[in-house]
Amino acid sequence: MKSKELRPPETNIRKSENNVREQNGGNQIERISYFPVFKLFCFWTLLLQAISVMFSKLLAFDDSSALLLKQNPFPGRNQLIETLFNAFIRWDSIYFVDMAMHGRKYEQEWAFSQVWPALMRKVAFFTDDMALVGVIGCYVAVAFHGMALYCLLKTTERVFTSKRFAVITGILYVLSPSGIFCSVAFTEPLFAALAFLGMLLLTYDQSILAAVCWSASVTIRSNGLLFCLFFGIRLLAGLCTYFGSQRSHFAEKQILRNAICILIVMTPFLRSQWQAYQEFCPGATWCENVFPFIYTAVQRKYWDVGFLRYWTPNNIPNFGLALLTIIPLIIAIIVHVRYSLLGSLFMVSQWLLAAMLLYVGIFQMHVQVLNRLSSGIPLLYWGIAYGLMQPKTTKLYKMCLVVQAAWIIYTVIQAGLYGSFMPPA
Repeated sequence: MKSKELRPPETNIRKSENNVREQNGGNQIERISYFPVFKLFCFWTLLLQAISVMFSKLLAFDDSSALLLKQNPFPGRNQLIETLFNAFIRWDSIYFVDMAMHGRKYEQEWAFSQVWPALMRKVAFFTDDMALVGVIGCYVAVAFHGMALYCLLKTTERVFTSKRFAVITGILYVLSPSGIFCSVAFTEPLFAALAFLGMLLLTYDQSILAAVCWSASVTIRSNGLLFCLFFGIRLLAGLCTYFGSQRSHFAEKQILRNAICILIVMTPFLRSQWQAYQEFCPGATWCENVFPFIYTAVQRKYWDVGFLRYWTPNNIPNFGLALLTIIPLIIAIIVHVRYSLLGSLFMVSQWLLAAMLLYVGIFQMHVQVLNRLSSGIPLLYWGIAYGLMQPKTTKLYKMCLVVQAAWIIYTVIQAGLYGSFMPPA
């Protein structure tokens, strides 16, 4: 049975469905299936990959992939595999393939997941064929992308009790600005799958299992630490109850459980930072920091990440690109407040997660990366989906329709730029 704590008000979603019925002449909505969403998923993935391959042949701006492929002990074994490798292995995925074959060799590689390269190599049955490892990694990522879609659909249906709303959410996820990065060997698909699976488990009050999923997500991307918000809000609510009026044994258990969940989520990050500290300290300059974390140190040293460090005139175009996520995310944040969609601790946590990622993306990191991180923010899709369920004459509907069109145009262009090894990344 669904936890009352996790159920937001459904009134506004139901009103939106009534609007759809009225636009259809008052007819009942037909039985809705997720199958068309997965057909769109397959078509869109293949389209973006095809565009990437085409542009890698027509206009290759950089030959880093080809140089990496020269290290392959089996050159020319399969022309198709090498063609796909040259089209798909770009930017961060070059690090992932190199780490899959040789492990960590350089300090800056501590900024990347070690789990994802190891998984790529393992799924490829530990072959020494670098091209095969890279291409298999791409299709493993696609499989996780599909898993993320399924978990998002089920989570949305469970939270909002509307399959139509879930379908619209799923379509928006498929067409999101993360685009080609969810169809190649990047960490975004696996991260999103673990993120959404954790959220789905939490709707069933399986907080420990959710924490385990989010703990695994931290081994993929450090922003998984933000999932501690879900347990932090519950912990705070439990403390307020305990010290307010109900000092019950149940409240004590809830406080303890949520504290344990926070620890579970944080453990992989703290463990990896401790390993780095043992390996590099006391020789490295960052060892003297108040928080001697190699992750933040290499991000600052090699990618100039830090508060307002990206706010320079030459990065204005990147801020322009990031508007594809920034504006819709602001719309979604406002929609959830304006239309009373924050009726549970779960939804408040989602709202805070989106707001925190928006802040970090704009002020702390390379802002265009927000387009990739959008793959793991359900509130973004829920806000736009809610707008698309409004009457077609409303301003909100028109804004959200423009957002959807902009995403489609951008992701097609993005796939071509990716295949050419050109920014943004």
